[in-house]
Amino acid sequence: MADYTWTINNLEYNAADGGITTVHWGCVGTEGDVSIHNYGTCSFSPDPNSEGFIDYQDLTQETVLAWVHGVIDKDQIEASMAEKITAKLSPVTLTGMPWVVVAEEVVAEEE
Repeated sequence: MADYTWTINNLEYNAADGGITTVHWGCVGTEGDVSIHNYGTCSFSPDPNSEGFIDYQDLTQETVLAWVHGVIDKDQIEASMAEKITAKLSPVTLTGMPWVVVAEEVVAEEE
């Protein structure tokens, strides 16, 4: 089962009141040696007069991630990433040419 790490990569905010207008987020899904990256943005219309307004200086990554998870389909994103991880771990098609000798095999033959 994959592990998912969500981060906030950047914030865009109003200079006048510090209201967040755009959040740039990222998610990395990892299982074994396979990692899948997903990035996106969320737009917001901040109201500095609203009761829940948080000053820019008082924001934490956890708070902003909660905002992001409130407007995106987190479960769907992670499910899509899980499918891509599974596809990489168990590919149905491979690439290569049987007449090309792998460098390690050549070294082994020379010894």
